[in-house]
Amino acid sequence: MRESQKARVLTMLREHPDGVCGTIFLEHHIPRYSGRIHDLRAAGYEISTTPCRNRWHRHTSRQYVFVLVET
Repeated sequence: MRESQKARVLTMLREHPDGVCGTIFLEHHIPRYSGRIHDLRAAGYEISTTPCRNRWHRHTSRQYVFVLVET
């Protein structure tokens, strides 16, 4: 059975404690990642958002890094 996009986003956030840039979600074929972030927040997960400053990403628009805050 294929993992849901919500579960994939949560897995990626857990595997990358420094955060995941939106472009990385797109590379993993999760185009509606912001909706899945919203779903996770509604389920009680705390996820912080900061602008991506990684110069190697070469963004053409403003992108953000999402970090799962483990308490």
